[in-house]
Formats: sequence, structure tokens, C-alpha cells
Amino acid sequence: MPFQERKNRIRIIAEETASVMEKMPELTDTPTWFLDPIDGTVNFMHLFPQFCISLALTVCKEIVLGIIYNPSNSELYTAIKGKGAFLNGSPIHTSEVTELRNAMIMLETSVIKFKSKDTDIHKARMEVLIETAQITRNVGSAALSLAYIARGIADCFHLEHIKAWDVAAGTLILREAGGTILETKGNAYDIMNPKTVAASNESLAREISKLIVDTDLKTLRKRLKRT
Repeated sequence: MPFQERKNRIRIIAEETASVMEKMPELTDTPTWFLDPIDGTVNFMHLFPQFCISLALTVCKEIVLGIIYNPSNSELYTAIKGKGAFLNGSPIHTSEVTELRNAMIMLETSVIKFKSKDTDIHKARMEVLIETAQITRNVGSAALSLAYIARGIADCFHLEHIKAWDVAAGTLILREAGGTILETKGNAYDIMNPKTVAASNESLAREISKLIVDTDLKTLRKRLKRT
């Protein structure tokens, strides 16, 4: 088969192609690769060893393959749909933590630095999640955060300002390890618009989602009182 014909039968959605996209393309049935060659770019720039290569494949809109590789410590996370999740060839599974008060939650706290109309919402979410969880960590890589939940060394993660190539591989790896990933308000997860609550199990994910929804309502009421 000529190269151009093969090329037309696949799609590639990557961070490096985003600059030429007017908007994120729709996910179709066409086999599509999602690539982030360095997830955790700032970590990489500082030689902080929490960065990775993230690669996923979708077929008929389903994620069927996920690969995350951290070259700083040679950790390779892999999953094939229906076949389980693995770290360097050994099976991995999420933790048994079901309540946020007992959980390690991973948050990207730097998002509150970037001023927007929703800065108050993001700050309020961070405060309540930090107060409720047993402990927090800031990894700086969405892909590795999902991999760490899949591995069972962390329990949950929340972040909204990310892209499909950040989470596609981690989504499958987490699910295959027994975890749950939801849209922030508890709806079905959409990797093309990844507002993310991820956890070791559905009970924990639902608790976090409800806490976020309740906190957002309180923040919006405060806004109304100020106007």
C-alpha cells in the first residue's frame, strides 16, 4: 500500500500539531494516535524527573492502546483494552482507598496563578480538596498522575485545563487497572474535552465530583452577593 494511502487511513493528534489547529478535531472512527512527546515540559526543563512520553491509539472512538514511558527512571506503563494494565511487564492495580479523607490526591496547584474569570472557582476547589484529603501531591504531569493511580501509589487526581494527548493513554491504563475517570461534574468522560476527576474506584471519584459541584455552587453564590 502506498505511503500516502496508508497515511490517509490514520490520524495523529499531538501537542506539536495543536498550533496549526483552529480547534480540537472531533474524534472519529478512523484509527487515531494521540501523542505527547513530553508531558511535564516544565519538569523536564528543570531536570525534575517527573515527565514522560504519552501515546495512545483509538479505533472507532475507543481507546485500545495506551503507553506512558518515563525515561528518567525507565518506567513503562502499558495497557491494551481488555487485557489489563502493566508496569514494566508486571500487572498493576489501583489502591483500595474509597474515601477522600484517607486519600493522596494529586492537584496541579499552579493553575490558580493564571488569572481568569474562574480563578475564584479554581481556588475554592483547591482549598476544599486539600482540606478534605489526607495529603496532596503536585506531580506536574497529567499522564504520570493517572499512571500513579493505576499503580496504586496515589489515589485520585483533578485537573481541567488539559488536552486529549495528556490523558488518552493514562485513561486506558487507569481503567484497565480498575480505576475510574469521570468528567468533573460526574458525567461520562470525554477525552476530547477532558475535565478530569480520576480515582482508584468509582466511589472515590463520585465523592470528589460531588465535592467539586457543591463547592462551585457556593462560589457562584458568593459572586452573586458581590454584584
